Amino acid sequence: MGTPGQQGPAGPQGPAGPAGAAGMSGYALVTQSTTFETTTPTSGPFAASCPRGKRAIGGGYVAAAVSGVAFPSDLFTYTNGPVSDGSGWQVAFGSGHDGVVALTITVICATAT
Repeated sequence: MGTPGQQGPAGPQGPAGPAGAAGMSGYALVTQSTTFETTTPTSGPFAASCPRGKRAIGGGYVAAAVSGVAFPSDLFTYTNGPVSDGSGWQVAFGSGHDGVVALTITVICATAT
């Protein structure tokens, strides 16, 4: 076997590939804040809704005790997820004590195809 020769010139560019699948667009971040009184055994659900035509792709909440409850020991989360039709994010709580809680729910929305 002989010595390899020099590399040849580059070949012509190949044809363009097929279009990719449709993706996500229309990103929106929606925040809803409220203050509520805890009731035994549950409070809520509370929700933040996506703009019309968009769906929830993520979300969450921040809660802080205002009075009567020690957070997080007196307040626990029952629900923290998308609403059943995907149009927003919902949160519900349980508590063994009456009190007041400040709540902010954030939902990440997009148009997904």
